[in-house]
Amino acid sequence: MSISETLDWYDSLENDVGYACERNKNDFAVLINTLMMEQGISKADLSRLTRKSAPYVTKVLRGDANLTISSMTKLLDAIDCNLHITGCRKEHEIKSFKIISNGQSMGMTPAQKDATSIWVKQANYDQQAA
Repeated sequence: MSISETLDWYDSLENDVGYACERNKNDFAVLINTLMMEQGISKADLSRLTRKSAPYVTKVLRGDANLTISSMTKLLDAIDCNLHITGCRKEHEIKSFKIISNGQSMGMTPAQKDATSIWVKQANYDQQAA
């Protein structure tokens, strides 16, 4: 396969629902791994808290489990977290981030919220101007 063909294939993934499903499963795995690390929760702890087998927990944390909204909610509830689902039109993109200070995630200050709001407004303006 040539570089051009590889790039075309990669571009085609943008509209591939199967690829989007796998990406979302991996995103959830990264999310739950991150939340567990922040709280010092091990795989064994998650297995105990959810009353699920160690192999199942490993499968979830690798992004290999085909999870339902119910199972995602239960997994996050076990580590005292909530599930938030967002969506947007395909031509738009949602980015989220955490602010990390001294190894601890923090909420945004009012000044950071204002700066983010200005950044979003500028991005919207740039998109309309294009």
